[in-house]
Amino acid sequence: MEIKSNIFWNFVKIFWQHKKFIIASCIGIMIITFIVTTLMPKTYKASLTFVIIEEETGFSLSSIIGELPFKLGGFGTTEADRFVAFLESRRIRDIVIKEFDLFKEYGEVYIEHVYKSLNENVDIIDNLDGTVTINCYFKRFPEKAAAMVQLFYDELYKVVLELNRQKSTAFREYVEENYNINQKQLAQLEDSMRVFQLKNKIIEFESQTKFSFEALAQLEAEKQSYKLQIDYLKKFGTGQFEKLKELELKYAIVESNIKKLLSEGENYIFAFNNLPDKGLQYFRLLRDITIQQKIMEILLPLLENAKMEEQKKTANLQLLDPPFIPQYKYKPKRLTYMILITFFLFVIEILFFSIHESYKNSKSDIKAWLQR
Repeated sequence: MEIKSNIFWNFVKIFWQHKKFIIASCIGIMIITFIVTTLMPKTYKASLTFVIIEEETGFSLSSIIGELPFKLGGFGTTEADRFVAFLESRRIRDIVIKEFDLFKEYGEVYIEHVYKSLNENVDIIDNLDGTVTINCYFKRFPEKAAAMVQLFYDELYKVVLELNRQKSTAFREYVEENYNINQKQLAQLEDSMRVFQLKNKIIEFESQTKFSFEALAQLEAEKQSYKLQIDYLKKFGTGQFEKLKELELKYAIVESNIKKLLSEGENYIFAFNNLPDKGLQYFRLLRDITIQQKIMEILLPLLENAKMEEQKKTANLQLLDPPFIPQYKYKPKRLTYMILITFFLFVIEILFFSIHESYKNSKSDIKAWLQR
């Protein structure tokens, strides 16, 4: 503590000894700094903030894409990250460079140097709350600062809209392709069902099956009735040969119809021997048609929705704080420069006089030692 105290008082002593020169030089440097900063070209700052709009949920392209097991627009990035990347892209910056003739403005010859200067004069800030701020700095012309930041936003809007449309078009084409395939498959299945129905005389399998069973039951009942009458006449109907012959003929006809029904069927009445195979084929065709119809029910509204998304003329960002022409310069910060430069000069002078004082003392000590 004592050493620090001695150093402090030595600095005070040195300042007091050379106070006139130090104060005069500090005042002089303040005046020079004031004049220089006054003559320096003023730099103006314009700002713009936009908000990222959450895409609508529901049965739409955005919701479908969001539910896919892969990402179409990048992996592990937020919307703000993507927009910042767009703003930092050469595509947008080349347009800004050309629009404001930044080669001449920055006094550069090479494009790499212009990019570097532009990066120093543009701030893009992700505010981490769903908004992004763009700051642009321009010398001498405040209206150009506002125009530059607006141009950044306008070009970003175009890029985002273009990419959204490309993504919408790609998804619409994907859905449309699957929809067309589904249509062809459904048409083929319907043709197969038609051929199968015409060949096997099947219109509606369940109703026809029920009708076939009823027809078989009716024939079996008639057969049993004739059999009972025939047996009765054979036992008790003496002398009724004509009646017996007639019943036996009817019995034979019914039995023949039953055999035909079991093996061949008749018109739209099924042959029962082939019923399991035909039923299996029918229900398989019906199952495949039902599946394709359900797929069609999903794809058709999805396709219509994808077409509407493709025609959208807005991007998912909205201007929150539009830019305005700044009236007060952003830099040079005259007072800050005056304070910093004056303080720096003050410290340099104190150190210089301290070293000079130490050198004088050490020189006197050396002379005294040599004399001894």
